[in-house]
Amino acid sequence: MGSDVKNRPEVDSTLRSYQDWPLPTGQLDFPLDFLLEEVQAIGRKNKVPWDLNPDYQRGLVWTDSQASRFIGHLITGGPVPPIYIQRYETDENLPEGVSWLDAAAEVIDGQQRIRATLRWLEGVIPAEMDDGKTIWFHELSKREVRRLPPIHVSFVDLSREERLRFYLRLNSGGTIHTKEEIQRVQGMLSAEENKG
Repeated sequence: MGSDVKNRPEVDSTLRSYQDWPLPTGQLDFPLDFLLEEVQAIGRKNKVPWDLNPDYQRGLVWTDSQASRFIGHLITGGPVPPIYIQRYETDENLPEGVSWLDAAAEVIDGQQRIRATLRWLEGVIPAEMDDGKTIWFHELSKREVRRLPPIHVSFVDLSREERLRFYLRLNSGGTIHTKEEIQRVQGMLSAEENKG
């Protein structure tokens, strides 16, 4: 190969000005059962639960079925994007009149995934596997629980304006699949499974 780094062209300064994704202040892989304790501040003195529904979030929109299918995907090692959490680490980003002790970590992106995970851990919904079978959290052995894939969490410390801008960038680019589009691909999969 032998390409010399010095001979590579410079990235256009115009592009560089758009590369402003917030750098995480920390990244953690949370074991699923620990995520429940962290989000709800269980057994933690002087700590408030995470704010799962800041005013710019859309609230709970996943159905039980969607949440169950997500958990099935998650626990079988399917790829899941990181969850982004606002954790106040600088005075200038603290909401006015709020002390450090009262500043809840704020979910910028990943609310539906967190809620689905909490509901599974609390025994409200089962995990739905690809073959349609279901797995309830209480059915797992301690060893199986320890082997569950973690949830990736990236902490950021952004001003409210930066948080709103980041939220929009994360959530305004995609197009939701229609029921017909999903059914079409499910039909294709069914045809492939029935071959042979």
